[in-house]
Amino acid sequence: MAFLQFLFITLCAVTSSLACVCMPDHPQQQFCNAGFVVRAKVMSKPRTAYLPLYLPYQYRDQVYTLSILQVFQGQQLVQKNMFRSGSSYRADLYTPSSSMSCRMPLQPGVEYLLVGKESRTGKLSARFCNWHQKWAELTPEQRLGVQGRYTKGCQCFISMCFTKTCPKLLTGCHSDWKTFICRAKNQRCEKSNGACRWQGSRQCTDSLP
Repeated sequence: MAFLQFLFITLCAVTSSLACVCMPDHPQQQFCNAGFVVRAKVMSKPRTAYLPLYLPYQYRDQVYTLSILQVFQGQQLVQKNMFRSGSSYRADLYTPSSSMSCRMPLQPGVEYLLVGKESRTGKLSARFCNWHQKWAELTPEQRLGVQGRYTKGCQCFISMCFTKTCPKLLTGCHSDWKTFICRAKNQRCEKSNGACRWQGSRQCTDSLP
């Protein structure tokens, strides 16, 4: 019962509505699977855009204008979408139109780390389940991770395990549910001596071998 309560709380914490459920995902996995990773300042409230993805129908998105401060991944994609505005470079970020469809809510005037993918129309696209966090709230390990350390472990598999037999069946780095949040904030998975192992803070320990 205690585990089911934890799982329910976790799912609620990462959802914007009952229709948008995100499973826990380590930041390194998000980084390695991303089409782009940027540090950006949100310059506008969202506006509505209609994208003709499936003619003759139109798909409605919300669009934020970003000031691009740093690009950690997806340099070509980001550059393709950038335009000059005064002394800064900006780009538009497309996200679904409502929380029911996993809209990413961002605050104007705030700097974020934003992770997303290329849309079918070649735009920068992100959904609620993509890693988005205020830059000021990133841990030191997360900042070092996006600046290059996560890349060293992209060949490693990260999983959440619920039994001690899990590590014997899967290769890579494993965590039990009690310490997954700690590892997301303070550790990364890297290959060392031919095996993937947790690196970083030693404060995250669990019962898995």
